Order: sequence, then structure tokens, then C-alpha cells
Amino acid sequence: MVRISLELPEEQAARLQRLAAFRATTTEALLTEVAQGLVADAAALEAWIGQGEAEAAAGRTVAFEEVMADLDDIIARAPRAS
Repeated sequence: MVRISLELPEEQAARLQRLAAFRATTTEALLTEVAQGLVADAAALEAWIGQGEAEAAAGRTVAFEEVMADLDDIIARAPRAS
């Protein structure tokens, strides 16, 4: 494991401590969970972007005008809010 030091404003640190107490965990465990989620989300986003780039490079795209026409059709068929 690698130790990382973090400085937070007093108010934010207090809120983090209250959240950790509410969840019956430590601030360290809570921050570790958040960091792991952030890294996983970033990796998933990078993979999704890479997939899109590969699709575009292979010519599997849809014209902007076609997408907008489809969206206009969806909006036209949507029930109106009352």
C-alpha cells in the first residue's frame, strides 16, 4: 500500500468524519473507497471512448442530421407534461 497525505479545509474534514461515523467506517476507508471508484469510473470512461473511436475509425457512424431527425421524432411522440 502507498500512503497519500491529504489536506482538507476544517469544515470539509468534519463533514467527512461525520459521514464516516454514519457509515461505521473510518475516514481513511471512506476516502479509499471514493478513490477506487473514481479510478474505476475513469478506466470505464476511457474504454468507452476507445470503443467509440474504434467504431468511428471503422466507419460505423451515423450522420448528425439523422441523429437530430430521430431525436425530433422522439420528442414529437413524447407525452406532454400537464
